[in-house]
Amino acid sequence: MPEICLVFLLCAIATGMLSPYVYYRNCSMSIDALSHTSLLGIVLSFSFIKDLSSPLLILGTGVFALFTFYCIELLQEKLRWKREESLGFLFPFFFALGILLLSLYYRNVHLDTDMVLMGNPFLIPFQRSLGMPVAFWKMLFCLLLNTAFLLISYRPMKKLLFEGEEAGQMSKSQRRLHYALLFCIVITSISSFDTVGGILTISLFVAPIAVARLYSRNLRDCILYSIAFALLHAVLALILSFRFNISLSGCCAFVGMLDGLVQQYMKKTKRKGAAIGYFHKAKNLQFKNIA
Repeated sequence: MPEICLVFLLCAIATGMLSPYVYYRNCSMSIDALSHTSLLGIVLSFSFIKDLSSPLLILGTGVFALFTFYCIELLQEKLRWKREESLGFLFPFFFALGILLLSLYYRNVHLDTDMVLMGNPFLIPFQRSLGMPVAFWKMLFCLLLNTAFLLISYRPMKKLLFEGEEAGQMSKSQRRLHYALLFCIVITSISSFDTVGGILTISLFVAPIAVARLYSRNLRDCILYSIAFALLHAVLALILSFRFNISLSGCCAFVGMLDGLVQQYMKKTKRKGAAIGYFHKAKNLQFKNIA
């Protein structure tokens, strides 16, 4: 149990770090779509690597996911498609192609959507390396990768997020930074898919920033609040899951949704109370001036 909790918390921190960038770059739905296109990336990578336990499998899948993002932007630039139209065309196509290749050439290999979509956190301790679960090393690498990216590119990314132009009009340096961010998102997403499952990964990417943006005044605060809320959701989900013996993914998604609704309601109530207080103050001042 301690190892499961440790890996899950590392996953929460790694995804929480990138959650603001995912939100402000409008990549939230792309995280969900990645869980489908990754299947074709795994099939193509396995055709060269021939080893399901190799870390190169995740790297190859990440490269293919970057290629997918490039195709999306190409469709936006050349054909003037909207992002939703590009997603709706490419991801079902790549997923169907992955299923087709899988059924034709690798039907006797344990290589299926379960590797990407249905990761089970309770199986984490059974696959080990160097005295720790393999999932621990994966998420530790993602955490270090994301930390290095944030420290190196904080100021340029801040400029790109809030002052930059659309992807089709970015300068070369901005485009390189954009793809570096996508690389971090892709590697973290795919590692998390394999470790804790797709539903849990999407929840950890989207829910923390949905709450953090209510309290943040700048990007730094947004990142810190996002990490804090990701950890909060993870801890509460672990408590509920172990206490009632229910799905960890479902608990995390439920806690994230509930926290978002509660925080939104509290924020609206606070604003409403402040507006009423200002109204009464102005009214009393008006009566005092008349008197």
